[in-house]
Order: sequence, then C-alpha cells, then structure tokens
Amino acid sequence: MQVEIHHHAIEDLAELRKTHRDEALEIIEVLSLLQSNPDIAECLYREHQRYDPPSFETKRYLDLYKKGYNAYRIKTLERSRNPSHRVLYVCDMRIDTAYILAVVPRSFNYDPQHPTVRRFLQDCEDIGIPQYR
Repeated sequence: MQVEIHHHAIEDLAELRKTHRDEALEIIEVLSLLQSNPDIAECLYREHQRYDPPSFETKRYLDLYKKGYNAYRIKTLERSRNPSHRVLYVCDMRIDTAYILAVVPRSFNYDPQHPTVRRFLQDCEDIGIPQYR
C-alpha cells in the first residue's frame, strides 16, 4: 500500500510541532515508516492493527465508516500512553493507497460538525475517494 500525506495534514503537523514537539516528531516517525515500507503500510486498512516500534495502532473512524468511507485513525504509543492527537486517514482500495488527511487533537471527540471533519470530507471528495455504502 502506498501512503500519501495531504498538504492539510502537513499543515496540521507544523502547527502541532509548535506546541507538542515530541508528539509531532513521533507522528512524523510513524508516517515516514509507513511511506517507506509498503508491507507495514498494509496494516492501515485493518481494524485494531498494532505495530512496534515505533508503536502505533489503527482503528476505524466509525462515524465516517458508517457513511461508506474506509476512514481510520492512527494513535501513536511510543512515548506516551495517552497521546493528545490522532492521525486521520482514508483508504482507497481501488488504487491501494492511504491518504493521510488530518492530525487532530483527541479532544475534538470525532464531532461530525467539527471543521476538521468537514475538511476531511471535502478532501475525500476532492481526491475522489468513493463511498462504499
């Protein structure tokens, strides 16, 4: 699986780095690993996958999954048992690609009206991500 990082996620990481430098670096380490190793990236479209090191786990983004998107989140686990941010991504299985679309604070609580969720959905539309349900 290929991993593409959207410019919105890069912007999110730049902002995160200003306030949570270590966590941003941990996320960058995970994303670099996924981009450089397609075999490891295969875990991105499976629920409850865990990888070590660097430690991270995947989980479906249930609200968007129910709307037909292959949407997930990554939680990093290497330096913090309870990281304050998540990486949101969507998989396009037609072309075997995962698109990293956002880095969000955990406190956003996956609110469907949150501006980042609306941005995520717009990015899915702009990229041409299909809805499966």
